[in-house]
Amino acid sequence: METEDRPLLGTTAGKEASEDSSYFDDLATALADGSISRRQALKGIGVGALAFAIGPLFPEQAEALTRRQRRRCRRRGGQPLENGECHCAFQCGESEFISCEGNPDCLCVETVGGRGFCAFDAQCAQLFACTSSSECPPGWRCVVGGCCIDASGNFVPVCVPPCEAEDDPNLAAVSAAPLSGTTLSGT
Repeated sequence: METEDRPLLGTTAGKEASEDSSYFDDLATALADGSISRRQALKGIGVGALAFAIGPLFPEQAEALTRRQRRRCRRRGGQPLENGECHCAFQCGESEFISCEGNPDCLCVETVGGRGFCAFDAQCAQLFACTSSSECPPGWRCVVGGCCIDASGNFVPVCVPPCEAEDDPNLAAVSAAPLSGTTLSGT
């Protein structure tokens, strides 16, 4: 049988597939009519099952915030963020403490790259100024909007550890940093 002569799946010789029939109905009809072989039917079922099984591994869900979520974040004084670990970043002097993961020692902050990051609310004296996350220890991020100030009294981006870094040796290693302020959140 030439390729042009073969009926498409869901059609039989001289018949078109009905508009409201499902893929498996068409497959069963084609198998019963003999227009496809059992091998072709099993391949079709296998492909369908594989597509169904791996679909959840590649979600198409966007991280975009809804208008309501952005409004709620702004009402709290936060900075809405589309991407990252959290989506409503703390802003020093403008917002309430915006915790991450329900942890009172964990603060949602904005990285210099504009992504949400769940940071440990460390003492400013344990942090150091930065301009990019590549200047920070592994796992840490350079963030903006915190309450740490430099010697001139300006708020500066600082390298901060992730939430689970309470016992991070890098916190002790930078304790002589020339930053002041209380904590990243100003508390």
